[in-house]
Amino acid sequence: MDKANNWSLTTKSLVKMSKKADAHRRNFKPNFSSSLAQNQMLGYWLKRDHHLKIKDLDHPCIDDLILLIKYRKACWDELNGKEKAVWGSHWGYTYKKRKPLHNKALKNLENIYINSRNRHLEKLNKIHTIKALRQNPYEKEDHDMTAKGSSNADNIPWESE
Repeated sequence: MDKANNWSLTTKSLVKMSKKADAHRRNFKPNFSSSLAQNQMLGYWLKRDHHLKIKDLDHPCIDDLILLIKYRKACWDELNGKEKAVWGSHWGYTYKKRKPLHNKALKNLENIYINSRNRHLEKLNKIHTIKALRQNPYEKEDHDMTAKGSSNADNIPWESE
């Protein structure tokens, strides 16, 4: 019988070959130098957390980029759409055009942060006030709705005759 047409021999040989390959894969250790592995991890971290590439570490305005990244992490959720667009324009100016931020841009970002922070604090105060009113809705008024009558029954005007 021909070995090529015998399926049992073919599958046995394939199983042996795959076992050898699996053994080779288990014993395989990549020969990375430590600097290459470190650069790969650094690149992954920059991409995941800061949306930068490893070549951006040589950016001429890296300090401004770091400032904008920290600004975004600090108050992005408190900004409205217009304020996010202003941040994006400053990011594009610094990242794409590779130019530093001017004092006017820094003051603009500072004013945006102050306004958004005040808006956020006002919102928290409103929420706190509403929660307080929900916990004690009848704090100022005395409403005793039992069958006995109100707790200040001596102040009823039609019985004072």
